Amino acid sequence: MPDNDTSTDTDPIKRTESGKYDYGNTLPWAPGWRIEIHPGDDLWMRGARFGTTKGMTKDGLVKVRMDHPAVKGIRYFLPIDIRPA
Repeated sequence: MPDNDTSTDTDPIKRTESGKYDYGNTLPWAPGWRIEIHPGDDLWMRGARFGTTKGMTKDGLVKVRMDHPAVKGIRYFLPIDIRPA
């Protein structure tokens, strides 16, 4: 690796000119993916750890239907807060 590498931009998440997040093709959260939410999330601490993706919003949030029976409806997460299960 060359010593003259001056790249300091390590954040893969950028904002577009309109101010919305641009995740590019780095995180393929297509509908139907099984995911686990981040352990720091309140839902995870209450036992709702896994779910199924339902797509993405225009703002870049991932729509998730949680498996836990006490969690009703669709929940929205940033892609950095979930991972494939």
